[in-house]
Amino acid sequence: MFRRTLVQSLLLLVLVSGCTNTNYKSASQKNTCIPIQDLASIPQDPAYVAEFAPSAPELIKGGDVRSYNSFILSPWEKSASTVTPDTQRAFEYPLSDCYRENLCKYTNPDFAESLKLNANFGAINTAKARGIVVSHANLRKMPTDFPCFYDSQSGGQGYPFDNLQNSLIYAGTPVFISHFSKDKAWALVESPYSEAGFVKVSEIAIVDQQAFDRVSNLDIAVISSDQVPLYSGTRQFWSYSRVGMVLFVEKDMNTYYKALLPVRAENGFVSWHSINLSKQISSTDAMGFTSENLKKLINVLLSQHYGWGGYMVNRDCSSLVRDYFSVFRIPLPRNSFGQSKEGKVVDLANMSLKAKRQAIIKHGVPFRTILYRPGHIGIYLGYKDGKILMLQSVWGNHIRRAHGRNIIGRTVISSVEYGQELKEVDKESLFLNLVSSMSVL
Repeated sequence: MFRRTLVQSLLLLVLVSGCTNTNYKSASQKNTCIPIQDLASIPQDPAYVAEFAPSAPELIKGGDVRSYNSFILSPWEKSASTVTPDTQRAFEYPLSDCYRENLCKYTNPDFAESLKLNANFGAINTAKARGIVVSHANLRKMPTDFPCFYDSQSGGQGYPFDNLQNSLIYAGTPVFISHFSKDKAWALVESPYSEAGFVKVSEIAIVDQQAFDRVSNLDIAVISSDQVPLYSGTRQFWSYSRVGMVLFVEKDMNTYYKALLPVRAENGFVSWHSINLSKQISSTDAMGFTSENLKKLINVLLSQHYGWGGYMVNRDCSSLVRDYFSVFRIPLPRNSFGQSKEGKVVDLANMSLKAKRQAIIKHGVPFRTILYRPGHIGIYLGYKDGKILMLQSVWGNHIRRAHGRNIIGRTVISSVEYGQELKEVDKESLFLNLVSSMSVL
């Protein structure tokens, strides 16, 4: 009995200490979840800022439908991948610096090399096929589901910031297929949103010429609601809706569209299935920036959890901005830096805090302006009660001493100085201090 207890104790000690030596350094977080004052003092209700909705006809009007549809179809016009032997290095992270899902470092030196081999970069452009996403798909920098977290002892690293996660591509999105991994389980694809990466083959279908001809001249409906279950004509569940999803429309009925759902057939090619798509959650026209439209849309987006790169089908800062503007038919790239270069850009980088406030209030158009600081972006909502307000999906504030975050972790309406009242928050890292540009779209 004593020997059994001793063995069990030693085994427990080994298991507990498995992440404590130099090879298995722990990636534990130093985070807090203290509620910020903004969330108590600023109503989390778009009606609070609805008075700032554009009133001029030219500002109410959304984008051009034809141009937006061409943007969505752009991967099908590609003749070659933008990924080259020079740019493929952006996909190759040094896994020796990474922590796995068990929060311990990668220790197998052969694993990174096996990923590179399976990525099959030497086969770039050997497929050169049109494709379409058939289920919400994680876009990965390498052909693996395993994560690459950096040491969370450095602020803004660790969970949920998986450095192998590029984005999430919604079901229904056209893509360009460059090539397949060596094991044929993954494909390197490019979406309309200036992003490339690996998706599972089971999550896409090849669009042959006949399938392309059927839909290439159809109207495109953009969905404006989340978490609505979508069923094919045979009542088979297909997917949950997401704001910004697109579907091809064959016929405009009175209260709904006869739309097409892409389904992967056994041979890997697309099979179009019909759906009666409600006009309550979709439109083939550009939504206008009216008070009612804005309240409805922001209510859908508010309070949803933060999801780095679309983690768990949630939104990070730039996917929130992209999806928000998509229903107005204003196309944007996927990442915040690219988004900050769109529209009429006002440089704020070298201004004092007072000058930044004045410039945002003077030049910003509520609901049509994005505010950018390196690594983060949000939507300007107006100036009220002495505060510049923004809609953002945010992980949290920098904590100076703990090198961590005070986590907010969701989509909120806040000021541009959110968290300033917290003693541990690094005041130099407040959004207004670091905001470098604004873009009016």
